[in-house]
Amino acid sequence: MIAIERIDALVDGTLGPEALAALLGELEASPEGWRRCALAFLEARAWGEALSVPRPVELRPRWPRRLAVAAGVLAAFGLGWSTHRPGEARVTTVAAVAPAAPPPAVVIERPVRLEPRVDRRPGLLAVGRTPDGRRVAVPVGAVRLKYMGTQSL
Repeated sequence: MIAIERIDALVDGTLGPEALAALLGELEASPEGWRRCALAFLEARAWGEALSVPRPVELRPRWPRRLAVAAGVLAAFGLGWSTHRPGEARVTTVAAVAPAAPPPAVVIERPVRLEPRVDRRPGLLAVGRTPDGRRVAVPVGAVRLKYMGTQSL
């Protein structure tokens, strides 16, 4: 009878050359030797697969990072908006020149106040999923500013 420890050593590859030759001779002489050896190899493979299955690793959710980025963008936008003051621009117009006037054109400048037109579009930003599979979204909005000239000063 061949010892199971020697077959396990064969499967693990820890047998020296002399011990390997002796074990292979015993396996050949035994009626159930090769069958037991094959079963040991299959068992080692099954154990290796069972132990190598990755365990579920709890990953850090992505939504806190995305929420922090969104908060940073909103804070920067809010800071810019609070320090913004509508400026003035000069609009140059050319008046019609009478034929008796000298050749250069007459330029009339008048200041114009610029007021922003605000277009707001509400929306949602998907930031991940809860452990039970529901989607998590954060309300966000897109804002577009377009400066429009209003009344002359």
